[in-house]
Amino acid sequence: MKRNLKFWTRHTWESIGVDMIFVAVFSGILVLNNSGIDWNMFISTVPLFLIVAGIFGMVIINSSTQMLYSPLLISMGETRRNVFFGSCYFRVLVIGITTLLCGLVWLITPSEVSAAGLGSLGNIFFVLVSASSVGNLIGTLYVKWKWVGVALLALVGGVGGGVGGFLASAGAGMERFNVLKVTTFLQEMPWWIALVAFVLFGTDLFFHWMLLRKQEVKF
Repeated sequence: MKRNLKFWTRHTWESIGVDMIFVAVFSGILVLNNSGIDWNMFISTVPLFLIVAGIFGMVIINSSTQMLYSPLLISMGETRRNVFFGSCYFRVLVIGITTLLCGLVWLITPSEVSAAGLGSLGNIFFVLVSASSVGNLIGTLYVKWKWVGVALLALVGGVGGGVGGFLASAGAGMERFNVLKVTTFLQEMPWWIALVAFVLFGTDLFFHWMLLRKQEVKF
């Protein structure tokens, strides 16, 4: 179990590192494209990049984890139960760290945007849970039916490009109205987003465990 937790903890920090690279690139683009930048507004915008990075990072990384790491760990003698709970532990860490970082940044930069962001943390959490579950489900479907997994990954990639473009345009001029519009959208998401998150999470756990029970050991 100790070796299992060590592996998933390292995998968590590697995943967070990938997200931070995405955040750094988008932040750098904003700084270069804006002269006389409002630093308080800029810092308040950074969590939005982290949320997008977390969402699409989890979809891609979770799906690849299902495709690659789970079979690898089983072939190395790790029990299916440890792989299952280790994967859940990894996802909880990524979701928790991402939500916590967003909240901390908004707490230390008081503004209208930060207030809206703090008010949306609950919905952000449920969105991240949904994204994590979708990523795992894609990986599960890919292992079982590769063409379905590939089609879903292509769809997610297209959606990710559209969301990234929208977010970039919202922050391109560092205008408070545009950035506030994004955070307000997160805050005002419908109540059933929580229900969707729980349904996706439960469905994901069920199919993940069913797949692991029948996973072939390949050397």
